[in-house]
Amino acid sequence: MERLWQAVTQLPKEQRDAFAFGFEDPIGQDFFTVLLAAGIVTWNELAKGMERSVEDIARLRMSMPMDGMTSAAELGAGRENVWKWRYRAIRTLKANLDN
Repeated sequence: MERLWQAVTQLPKEQRDAFAFGFEDPIGQDFFTVLLAAGIVTWNELAKGMERSVEDIARLRMSMPMDGMTSAAELGAGRENVWKWRYRAIRTLKANLDN
């Protein structure tokens, strides 16, 4: 998870957000919860890596994981863009983590 977090922080903002907002682990936990629970990041580190305030991270976490419509509304974009950003993020992350 630590390698994943580092790779996520290197993504373009739209891809990073689209990936994080839609992430769900096998037991239904969102990305922020998984990172915080595993001790990979603190609230401040999470906010810095996502380029948001701690308050914004806390607000977003309450809505995660987000479906395409919710992500699109949050990002001010169409669902198609969110899907494209998420797809590109996953493709990039797989390539980076396979090395």
